[in-house]
Amino acid sequence: MERVFLNLFLNAIQAVSEKGRIVIRTAFLPAEHEVEIQVSDDGPGIPEEHRQRVFEPFFTTKEGGTGLGLCICQFIVQQHRGRITLDESHPKGATFLVKLPAIPNREFWKSSIEPTARVDAIDGTEVANTSQ
Repeated sequence: MERVFLNLFLNAIQAVSEKGRIVIRTAFLPAEHEVEIQVSDDGPGIPEEHRQRVFEPFFTTKEGGTGLGLCICQFIVQQHRGRITLDESHPKGATFLVKLPAIPNREFWKSSIEPTARVDAIDGTEVANTSQ
């Protein structure tokens, strides 16, 4: 996920002018049981004819760009059972929405793997878990 947000932040930085503005918002969506992260900039925006293609591999409008950044972001987000979209309701700039499933705390800890060894002492020596 670090790669996803780094790419979205860099894209926003490259899109805005010297005095541009980038806004990052987060929200919990209880009805969908999701977390939403919104990355917005007030740059020139994405032309309508390009909006449907921003996640296509090798599609780019940047000089020297590879066209893989958003495609890779989409792949990573989907691997986390989420989705990434370009919010087209904003008339100016660009806004990307990342929605990821929220996991209740008890479910997270239930699914965690019990450690089979513990680290003992300062030297990091592993000791077999005998509490079974």
